[in-house]
Formats: sequence, structure tokens, C-alpha cells
Amino acid sequence: METSLQGAAKQINFSPEFGENETAAYSIVNLSASKTGLLNQQNLSLKLGVENLFDRYYSTFSDWNNIPRRGRNIYVNLSYAIL
Repeated sequence: METSLQGAAKQINFSPEFGENETAAYSIVNLSASKTGLLNQQNLSLKLGVENLFDRYYSTFSDWNNIPRRGRNIYVNLSYAIL
């Protein structure tokens, strides 16, 4: 299981020549869990996760014209490997 926190302070140093501008501080929380096991002598791995758990609206100083980053994202990853 994994929990991560990503964020940035208010951005006041930027380059307007490159489309950057001042942005507010933000923080987002990501969660994921994985399980690996054997199924008929084969490796099976399952990973579940949620990015931007609280569906925070944010953009970074380098996002052109303050286009926001994606909201909550839920994913499932299933891997099967022959031994």
C-alpha cells in the first residue's frame, strides 16, 4: 500500500515570455495498493489506485494559460507473467 502527497507553494517566480504566470499553492493526495500471487504456477499482479483523491482543482506555474491538471483518476492494472 502506498500514500503520497504532492504539492507546491504559491508560485511567484515565473517567465511570462513562456506563458507562465502566478499560481496558487496546492496539494494532492494519491493512494494505491497492490497484491501479487501465483495462479496455476503463473505470476499474477493486481494494482488499484486513485490519483488526486479529493478531486482538487489546480494548475502549476508551467501549465500554459493555467489549464488545470486532471481531476480524480481511478485505475486498475492487472499483470500476468508466465514463469
